[in-house]
Amino acid sequence: MSPRDRLAAWFAAGVDAAQPARWLARFGHLQGDVWTVDDPAQPLAVRMPGTGGRVHVLGAGKAVVPFADALVAQLGGRVHGGVVVTRQGYARKHASTCLRILEAAHPVPDATSEIAAGVLEAYVTSLAAADLVFFLVTGGASALLAAPAPGVTLADKQATTRALLRGGADIHAINRVRKHLSRLKGGRLAERVFPARLVTLAVSDVPGDDPAVIGSGPTVPDPSTYAEALADLHALPNAVDVPASVLRHLAAGAAGAMRETPKPGAACFANTMYRMVANLDAALVGITRAAACQVARLPGTLTGDVVECAQRVAGAVESLPVNPALPRLLLAGGEPTVTVSGNAPGGRAQHLALLLARRLAGRAGVSILVAGSDGSDGTTTAAGAFADGASLTRAAALGLDVDAALDAFAAHEVFARLGDLFVTGPTGTNVNDIVMVLIE
Repeated sequence: MSPRDRLAAWFAAGVDAAQPARWLARFGHLQGDVWTVDDPAQPLAVRMPGTGGRVHVLGAGKAVVPFADALVAQLGGRVHGGVVVTRQGYARKHASTCLRILEAAHPVPDATSEIAAGVLEAYVTSLAAADLVFFLVTGGASALLAAPAPGVTLADKQATTRALLRGGADIHAINRVRKHLSRLKGGRLAERVFPARLVTLAVSDVPGDDPAVIGSGPTVPDPSTYAEALADLHALPNAVDVPASVLRHLAAGAAGAMRETPKPGAACFANTMYRMVANLDAALVGITRAAACQVARLPGTLTGDVVECAQRVAGAVESLPVNPALPRLLLAGGEPTVTVSGNAPGGRAQHLALLLARRLAGRAGVSILVAGSDGSDGTTTAAGAFADGASLTRAAALGLDVDAALDAFAAHEVFARLGDLFVTGPTGTNVNDIVMVLIE
C-alpha cells in the first residue's frame, strides 16, 4: 500500500472506533424494562416508563442519524416517536421509521435550522411527566438548532456566527454567545423537557469533552453568563460586524433584565442523566491499534491558533529520526482556531495540512493527512487533504501561490488542483480533526 492508502485506512479505523453505534452495540442492553449500559467507566440503568409513559428519541448533530437508528433498534419497539436533526445531506441512509428526520444548515444556520428547532421545540410541548426522553447530541447541533431568543432574528444569529468564525473565536467563546441568543441551548431544552426524565448521550467533538460545550449543551447546566458572551463579542477583531441588536440583547441580559440560562443545581436537572459515548481519544486509540508502525502521540490536543498548531506538529515531526526501516506515525487531534479572510471555501483541516506542507517542504519520506472525523471540513465537500514534502513543488509547477492561498483561507483550491483532497462523505461520527504524519 502507498503511504496515502495506509493513512486513509488508519483514519477509517479511527472513525470506526469512535462510532456511537459501536458503543451501543458493545455496552447497551434492554433487559426487561431496564436499559442498561455496562461500560465500566460510566455504567447506567434506565427504567422504561410505566403506565401512561412513553419513550421519545430527540437529537441533533452531524453524526446523530446512525446514532439514533442504533438506539431505536436496541430499544426494541419501545420508542413512541421523536425528532432528529442533522446536517444537509447526512440523512440519506436512516432506518428509524418512528422518528422524524430533518436536515438543516451547518456551520452557519439558515431558515432550515430555525424550522428544525421549531419542530423539535413543538414536539417537547406534548411530553408528559411520566415520559422518558433520550437526547442524542453530537457536534454540529448548535448550528442545526437555531431557535433565536426573543428580540433576536435568524439574520442576527447568522451575522454573529459569521463574525465569530471570521474573527477566530474558539469553540468556547462561540458557544457562550450561542447559548445566550437561543431558546434551547445552554440547558434551556432541559427546562422544556422537565419534569419528564431525560437521558443525554453525547459524542464529543470538543477538546476536554465538556458537556456544556458539546452542541452548546442544550440539556446540561450552563456556567457561562450574558456578561461573558458580551465580552467575547467585544473582544473580536471584527466586532463591528456583530449586529447592534445582538449586543443590546446581551447587554440587557448582563444587566439582569432577562433570566439567565439554568445553572448547576436548577430543578430542571433533577431527573436527568448524562453519558459520553465517543470522543477523540477513542479515535486515536483506534488508529494506534491499526497502524503497522511505531506511533508517537502529540501530548494534549490541538487548540488555539492554527499557525501555532502547525508549528507544534511540525516541530514534533522534525524531532523524530528518519529511518525507512522503522516507519513512525505522529498522531494528533483537536480543533485549531482559524481566522477567515476572503470568500474561499476554506476548511480548517485543509488549512492546517497546507501549513504543514509549507513547514515540511522538501523533507523526504513525510506523508500527511489532516481530516475532520465527521467527513466534512468547513463548507467544502472534502473531509480534509493529503500533503507531503513535495506538495509545494508540485503547487509551484501549476502556478499556485501557497502563501497567497493561506492568506485567503483558500487551501481547498490548492488541494483540489493538486488532486490531493481527501473525500469520505459522512462518517457516522464526529470527534474533532485528526492529524497523521507518517515518517519513513
